[in-house]
Amino acid sequence: MANNSYHAFLDLTVHGHLTVIGDLHGKINVFEAILRERQVETGLQAGDHTLVSLGDLIDRGPTEGSGEDIVFTGAEALVDRFVELKAKYPDQVHVVAGNHEARHVDEIGLWNLGVGDVSAWGSLGRLRLTADRLAFLKGLPVALVLSMAGVRAVVVHAGAPERAFDLKEKLSGVESLADAHRLVPVRQLLWSNPSWSMKAGGFYFAYGESHLGAFLETNRAQVLIRGHTDESEIMELPGGRTYICVHSAQGDEGRDADGEGYVYLAWDPPAGPTLITQKGSRGPAT
Repeated sequence: MANNSYHAFLDLTVHGHLTVIGDLHGKINVFEAILRERQVETGLQAGDHTLVSLGDLIDRGPTEGSGEDIVFTGAEALVDRFVELKAKYPDQVHVVAGNHEARHVDEIGLWNLGVGDVSAWGSLGRLRLTADRLAFLKGLPVALVLSMAGVRAVVVHAGAPERAFDLKEKLSGVESLADAHRLVPVRQLLWSNPSWSMKAGGFYFAYGESHLGAFLETNRAQVLIRGHTDESEIMELPGGRTYICVHSAQGDEGRDADGEGYVYLAWDPPAGPTLITQKGSRGPAT
């Protein structure tokens, strides 16, 4: 029987202000700093603000304990905070799955994990599963399309596929995040990197400007917003297209200090999208 409650793709219309936060990897203090600086919760309460996360909330970040008893407290707090905000503002707060969330959902399914269990990705992170955390992970969509001020923007964690496909058509029959992660064309949205910037290591697919252009054209969009790579930038491409990468967590992977700095995307029509960078006192991002 189909799971009609899961939606791998959402097509949304955004009014007012938009804040997009890239990979946080457990840095709850960074998230709270962005919320304060951008006055996100005030905007959510007023109904004129949309908050979008590009995934990879979990794994890495500050911890307590050691060895098998280590707890990734920052990642757990981040998930709980997004659960809270999503419950209050379901039409204004959106999180797409990152490769780390998708990997944990695979782990949960493989070992039939449930409430009270711990999901882990090697030494990168452990997540104690509550009912809310489990539902949050399993419910994450793979892609959004945001229509804002006459512009359509595709939002995914990693980037374009090597072969373009229509998101609505491809994802409409997907019944779970685990199923989406198994489809190679869809998997690329979670793991790929642009060929002009292969900074991120590990398992990946590569795409170039031609792949990105075809993907945006197929989805009738002009902008790609993605995270995944620690290289925040806005790049104008031929054909009136725009590539945006947002990686919010800066500094040491295991720390969450005020001096590390952060990055986020602010979009306040009629002005276009702008990257806001707060440089920390601890030096450049690593």
